Amino acid sequence: MRRIALLGIAALAIVIAALALPPLLPGRWGEPRRLTNLNAISKLPRISGNGEVIAFQSDAGGEDDIYLINWDGTGLRRIPHPNADDWAPAINWDGSRIVFESRPLGSGGAGQLFAFDPGSGSVRQLTNNPWPCSQASMSYDGERIAFMGEVAELRHELFSILWDGSGQRRYELPSVRNAMPSLSGDGSRIAYRGKDRSGAPDIFVVDWDGSGFRRLTSGPAIDVNPSISADGSLVAFSSVMDGPWEIYLARADGSGIKRLTRLNASSLHPALSGDGSRVAFESNAAGDWDIWVANSDGSGLTRITGAGTEDLEPSLSHDGRRLVYRARSGLKSEIWAVSYEGPLRWLGLFSPSIQPSPRADPPRAESLRGIAIRPGAGRGPLRGPTPAPDRAWGRA
Repeated sequence: MRRIALLGIAALAIVIAALALPPLLPGRWGEPRRLTNLNAISKLPRISGNGEVIAFQSDAGGEDDIYLINWDGTGLRRIPHPNADDWAPAINWDGSRIVFESRPLGSGGAGQLFAFDPGSGSVRQLTNNPWPCSQASMSYDGERIAFMGEVAELRHELFSILWDGSGQRRYELPSVRNAMPSLSGDGSRIAYRGKDRSGAPDIFVVDWDGSGFRRLTSGPAIDVNPSISADGSLVAFSSVMDGPWEIYLARADGSGIKRLTRLNASSLHPALSGDGSRVAFESNAAGDWDIWVANSDGSGLTRITGAGTEDLEPSLSHDGRRLVYRARSGLKSEIWAVSYEGPLRWLGLFSPSIQPSPRADPPRAESLRGIAIRPGAGRGPLRGPTPAPDRAWGRA
């Protein structure tokens, strides 16, 4: 009897040890599924940080409106804002705050930013400037919004504003065509594309308060589409610095650039997950435009979608395990979703550590900042020339 008991204890110990081992079978991306069936042009999907809500633009109602839908495909609803064209939504951690660009139908006036609170169902105007405001990006807590203002012809400036409409700030930056702002989830830093009147656009970072300006790229190549991690430490972008369009990563303190892809094709519009673990992007490397994903260390390059549609505009949840995108077929496009399944452990069990936390509270700004930023990083302007590609991180 004692021997049987000892064998039982040993078997239990083996099972516990097996479950504690690192994954033996890697996780994988599941089958994409269609979220919408609006028979319209639906585009620019943005997923909330916790991966539970998706905001997107669609002309299903005859005019361009902003819609929301839950990750599981339920709860499709249109933001109530009649007699206006609404575009390009930004969404916070849990989908409780939405910001978008809008202009009255038939109006030749400047588009402004509007805010929507799903809890109350109210829409209100956020900006009231004599020039167009667009390209909003929002912090996880929804308090901070960065955007572009077209203050004059061929002069685009970077701005920020608070959720309640106060505190609008115009950043004093050296370049005159500043666009594509990407605000970190903790609201501490803004990555953007800047361009002088002559020369190619480069990638820059500035702190929320206007300090810590630094240039991440420099040279004749075109660098665009920045996407910043939630703690403000890492920036993904597209560039032709080595030939065709490829995806690159840069540390936001300006200390190095790493080439992430070598697809020898057009790879564009990277979306960096909030935790900095993954980058999703669109590429025509396989002939059609498809969504690809790679880990930020250069491993795990995967083509997520297949032939039949043009798949564009990816957006990742904070943990990089939920992805939404736009699939275009002919003149119509719908919103699709795909999730990362696994990794699997022994006995075919799912690791509980990888399951999303849909009702988690937004990460606190102070905890996000502590993830990867070294003490003193991001303070003051970049010193000396911009590091050459791959100098600091090695070849991808």
